[in-house]
Amino acid sequence: MPPLGKAVSHSINRPAIIRNVYRGRAEPIYGPLSPAMGKWYNPDIPKFEYDLEAAKGLLEEIEYIDRDGDGIREDPEGNKISFSIITNRGNNIREDTGLIIEQSLKEIGLDARLQTVDFNTLVTSIADSFDYQACLLGLTGSDNPLSGLNVYRSSGRTHQWYPNQPEPATEWEAQVDQLIEDFLATPDEEKQVEVWHEIQRIYGENQPMSWTVNAKVYIPVRNKFGNLKPIVMRPRVLWNVDEIFVKEGAADQATPAEVAQATGTTEGAEEGSNSLSIILIIVVAAAAIFFFLGTKKR
Repeated sequence: MPPLGKAVSHSINRPAIIRNVYRGRAEPIYGPLSPAMGKWYNPDIPKFEYDLEAAKGLLEEIEYIDRDGDGIREDPEGNKISFSIITNRGNNIREDTGLIIEQSLKEIGLDARLQTVDFNTLVTSIADSFDYQACLLGLTGSDNPLSGLNVYRSSGRTHQWYPNQPEPATEWEAQVDQLIEDFLATPDEEKQVEVWHEIQRIYGENQPMSWTVNAKVYIPVRNKFGNLKPIVMRPRVLWNVDEIFVKEGAADQATPAEVAQATGTTEGAEEGSNSLSIILIIVVAAAAIFFFLGTKKR
């Protein structure tokens, strides 16, 4: 799958998704963890950024070629590369993202068609019947990578591209399984971080999924509150409510520098009603929308 997965990632127009779907309030992502996860996040994973010519080159390598000139590539046996992408109906963000991905894939000669279904049908397709071809979906996240073990392990039920494997189907999946055991076996957090960085590198290199973007979460709070320490998990601001206080003699206005000093995680300030400054705390969400080609359970 690597050349195809890399080609798909190269074809996804993340800048357009960020601009047109999220109105600029998102960041591109190329692996399974969000930058919001701090030390667990590996910023140095391979990044197959939007590059249609690179995508076409990778498809040529595996002989996915438009043999009859109709604009759709065929595999070496002459089968057209045509598939549907399911996503849940009524989720405007996913529907709009899916349309951009559909167009991106068509531009490299893959006949992708977005199909919206109700959420229960989607879950049945990807978790029970495995009767689907590709899916656009998002998984919830946390501030610890352990929450995703069911995705990362080859035996996991949500290891979507080949779930519930009796034993690892590929060398790289076996390597990840062993790294997970190494992670669980050591209490040394520094070593755990090293292990998880390597897992991300392996996933980034093999591209079993194509990750799209992380949304930014904006949290408005009055600037009179101190000791705010927003996190990616809900409740994002009030998790340390016993430590939050009202600053004595707090001014009605605050400069951006004062706002940054007060929270440590702020990207700006805005004027609110009644001339009171509102801090916009920006957190990059832990979950990403991702796209993957499916396989039937074997």
